[in-house]
Amino acid sequence: MPIPATNAVDQSSGDWPTLEAALERNSIEDVVGWLAGAAEPRRLAAFVHLAGYVRRNKEQPSWWHPRKPAVLALAGIGCAPDAHRAAAAVFAHGAWRDGTYMLPAEVAIAVLRERAVTWLPELAAGVVAGLDARPWDEWLLADALVREAGLPVPVEPSFAIGWWRHVHRGEEAYRALADDPYRPVLLPLVLQHEEFGEALARGSARIEDTLRRLAAADPAAATVVRSGCRARLLLGGSPGAVRPYTRLHDAIPAEAGDLADGLTDYLCLLHSPHSTVVGLAQRALCAADEAGLLELDALRDIAATMLARDEKKLRQAQQVWLRAAARRRPAHRTELLALLDPPAVAEEPLQPQPAPTPQMAALHRVTTIAELAEEVAALLHGDLTPVTMERVMAGLVAVAAADRPAAARALSPVVARHRDWLNPGWAMEQTLIWCALAVMGGSPELADEAGSAVADAQRRTQAGGPLAPLHPHGNLSPAWLLQHRLAELAVHGPAMPVPVLLATPTAANGHLDPAELADRLARYEQAGHEPWPTDLAQALLRLPRVVDPAAVTAAGRLRSRVGIALAQRLRDGHPDPVATRLVQAPGLWGNGPAARGVVSLTPPADAGPVERKLFTLKPPQRVGHQPAGDPATWAAMLPSHREVVAAWSLPNVAAGADTGPGGGVALLLPMLAETSGPIGPAVTLAVAYALAAGHAVSRAAAVDALIGFDAALDRAAVGREFGWLGAAGLVKAKRAAATLNDAARAGAVAGVWELCRAALPELLRADNPQPGVADVVEVACRCAMALGVRGPIPMVDATAARGGSSRVVVEARKLAAALAW
Repeated sequence: MPIPATNAVDQSSGDWPTLEAALERNSIEDVVGWLAGAAEPRRLAAFVHLAGYVRRNKEQPSWWHPRKPAVLALAGIGCAPDAHRAAAAVFAHGAWRDGTYMLPAEVAIAVLRERAVTWLPELAAGVVAGLDARPWDEWLLADALVREAGLPVPVEPSFAIGWWRHVHRGEEAYRALADDPYRPVLLPLVLQHEEFGEALARGSARIEDTLRRLAAADPAAATVVRSGCRARLLLGGSPGAVRPYTRLHDAIPAEAGDLADGLTDYLCLLHSPHSTVVGLAQRALCAADEAGLLELDALRDIAATMLARDEKKLRQAQQVWLRAAARRRPAHRTELLALLDPPAVAEEPLQPQPAPTPQMAALHRVTTIAELAEEVAALLHGDLTPVTMERVMAGLVAVAAADRPAAARALSPVVARHRDWLNPGWAMEQTLIWCALAVMGGSPELADEAGSAVADAQRRTQAGGPLAPLHPHGNLSPAWLLQHRLAELAVHGPAMPVPVLLATPTAANGHLDPAELADRLARYEQAGHEPWPTDLAQALLRLPRVVDPAAVTAAGRLRSRVGIALAQRLRDGHPDPVATRLVQAPGLWGNGPAARGVVSLTPPADAGPVERKLFTLKPPQRVGHQPAGDPATWAAMLPSHREVVAAWSLPNVAAGADTGPGGGVALLLPMLAETSGPIGPAVTLAVAYALAAGHAVSRAAAVDALIGFDAALDRAAVGREFGWLGAAGLVKAKRAAATLNDAARAGAVAGVWELCRAALPELLRADNPQPGVADVVEVACRCAMALGVRGPIPMVDATAARGGSSRVVVEARKLAAALAW
């Protein structure tokens, strides 16, 4: 379509002030008018001013006008010299979008048609990729760009969920979905998207009705919906997260072909921790058996699994199924009916095993520009692990600085392709990574592009001091230490070059060999270099707790101020904060746990400026959301302060058990087991919460932690915390029982017994303990018998003396008898 004309501005004027005035008025029409009268050279010149305008004004009150995102995106599309910078302009404004003020897709397409750009496919791909990290919806623009460029439907989850919002928004959602050509490609992705699951949980009636009608009209769609539900259920999660998918799955009738394709999935779902999911799988497999799709051996295995379960309803359903299967298979009738009364099988006794000795891998340095280029490419494609980050940072200082022209030739192309990282948003690390790469290893042109952001980081650092915020949003976290190191690299790298970074670890877990640090400081002294402050602070934080006396002697030969400080640190050891256990009250909205255990940190008097910031933590009085950091990064930054890392991470570890499935934060625990430092209430609470994590992978991490922690972890203290959590109903005891059983089977029998012995008095105190408590008692009994321990536990004896035949009473009687032998 033609670009709309306007009389609001002088169309013959192509100067930047006129465009800036249009941006200040937040007028799409005026920006279109300016573009209509500007030749390509003036547009390209204006884009340079546009980038500076964004950086100068992003914190001004006028920046938050609802039309500002649209006018910035339009100006960027109309002036950018390439696809990467045009895509970055679309997302330049870091504010939530109001759909009323979105940039009309037809206007953007008209501007691009007039420019006749050759990079339209790259722009479309860039905008589609940008959807994934944005809380707003630019899907209509992305879709228009894809269609205009003639690209196939993007098979991207972010594009799929944007499509779903669009087609499901209107009154005739079913008709729009049935007629949409994107449906065969995008609907499977939608069904597994987290946002779809949240919408299904909030109110699924309309969604279920739409998909049910679609499935009734199209058998292929029915297969897609049921397959998508199975895929999501296999991921696991909290009962609230999986319940909507079980309901949706059961609302769609199954065909024989769908049952045959899903047999493997249903067999796996029989082992779900949620009885509703197990029941779904059992019903589907029963239907498959009735259709003649199930082998006899598979039926035997299913019967053995289901008849051993605790849920009476599932056992009865299996009995009915077996009797019907026996009637359908006369030749195997006797064998199938015999499965209804299986012989008792003694469970293999537990065998205590010594904890494995951890083997710590060394961190290998980058030694050539070719190797550095490979690491940089991996980093810019999403490998932000501590090992890759440290290798790149060390390589920029030691390798790229030694041959700037060669480094620029190797690194500039890949750095230039990721200019969208130079758009400061919530991921401040990305902007600083790009700046460090551009300044230390890029061409002069790339270094100039990074200049404004680097100057801004320098200004904030100088004004705010150690670990000052480098972005106007967000709260202090250990991640800020990495941000300041990256900023230091970009700011000081060209102006104050050093031969090597002090803080580069020598071990993959983040530890730095004291002898190596002493050697690096000796090189500094010989060359007359002054260490960068944050680099030095990080180096000191990475020193191990146990130091070879030879390293202390080597440090004692240093004569600089920093060398003397290192020798003092090696002699005195690390300063440690005071960790205090607190209990948060329920959140203001009442939709979280009734309480949550957290930990505050108070720095010691001898802490340095950076340590004082990291060792100060004051949790709010009420439960609330805290953005999760990367557990591997935090552990690698503070490898000798695992209590500090656990305190910062604790709200997210707890949320994975008391609120929802959580993310990968519980994976922090095995990493802490490989590091050092005192263990206090933070690590103890983190392990207690992780026992009952919503995700199976997080519970597996808790098993690894119970096995991997040395004697510094007080298992009884963990048990007391778990007892409090379970008795108060803050976590699911059944999940924890499965975790403890896995740990005991892996050899940590003594540690599991200590934990259970401390937890049981609190868990059994309630008149009606939660169902999983009986499983905890059973695990405790097996451990006690394996270890041959004796001595009564009063609360266990009291529970055993109760009347009735509830499972918790039966298991308590077994444990009491085992302890009395």
